[in-house]
Amino acid sequence: MELSLRVESKFAVDDAGLLKRFIAKQNLEGLHQIELERSIHQPGEQGLGKLLGTVLVNLSDSLNVFKEFLTQLNMFAMKYDRRIHLGPDIVIPTNKLTGEQIERIAIEATRKFNGKTE
Repeated sequence: MELSLRVESKFAVDDAGLLKRFIAKQNLEGLHQIELERSIHQPGEQGLGKLLGTVLVNLSDSLNVFKEFLTQLNMFAMKYDRRIHLGPDIVIPTNKLTGEQIERIAIEATRKFNGKTE
C-alpha cells in the first residue's frame, strides 16, 4: 500500500521531515519504504527536485500493520499538535483517537487504498 502523507502546517517541508524521522524511528513491521516527496525535475536540470512537503510511505497491505501505523501517526499528531492528511478525505486529528476510531479509519482507508481488508 502506498500512501502520501501531508502534515498541515505553515512549515510543511520541515514538518514532513520531522514526520519522516519520527516514523523511521518506530521500526514498524511492514514498513517497506519512507521518503520525502520531491518535484520531478526536467531533463538537463541538476539536483533531486524540490521537496514538496509530503512523505511517501510504502506499507504491507495488512490491516494490522495499517492500524499500528495509524497509532504511530496519532502519537505524532498529539505530540507535535499537527493534523496529518492521508489523501483528500482521511485526517488524523491532533487530539487522541480511541482504539475504535483507529480501527474504523484503518478499515476505511485499507478499503479505499487497496480494495481489501484482512
